[in-house]
Amino acid sequence: MLQKEVVDQSRCPSSLFTPYGMEGAGNREMTVEVAVRLASAYAYVQAQPTRIGISACAHPFSQLLKHGMMTSLCCAGMETVDFGICTETVLQFGMKREACQGSIHLVMNRGTSGAVEIIFLDQEGQRVTASWTDRVKEAFVHHRHVPRRIDQLGRIHVKHDVQEEYVQSVIEMTRDSLQKQ
Repeated sequence: MLQKEVVDQSRCPSSLFTPYGMEGAGNREMTVEVAVRLASAYAYVQAQPTRIGISACAHPFSQLLKHGMMTSLCCAGMETVDFGICTETVLQFGMKREACQGSIHLVMNRGTSGAVEIIFLDQEGQRVTASWTDRVKEAFVHHRHVPRRIDQLGRIHVKHDVQEEYVQSVIEMTRDSLQKQ
């Protein structure tokens, strides 16, 4: 039998925000609706259309959140680069290759809590500062967003081969290092 439960999305506790993003229980605190609203707030803080990288772990719920966030970013005029399933390190590699001005990485905690972590990275591929996250938090709390005309919507660019490119780059760097010795 299917158990029904009401999830109150009217307010999202400030405690879900971390110094570099947001974290909450999957499909309870961190729902697709919250992720979409978070991406809209992120776009508001970016202030102008930019190229944003996005990736997630292999967990199906992280993938659902990622797709909702990409849609929200595109609605705000952001170009998104979907790096598919990868680690934060591979995302950092990919965002530099694709000239992203920021990125978002989603990770599902495999522990009993079932928490989802959303991590914001800056243009250099480093986790953002707490003050930057505070600006996103304020935009999130006040439902601020960037409405765009239909002809100003962003697009999704798919770059799922970044994992292979990263591995190839590491192999080449290792080979070059060995040859110099």
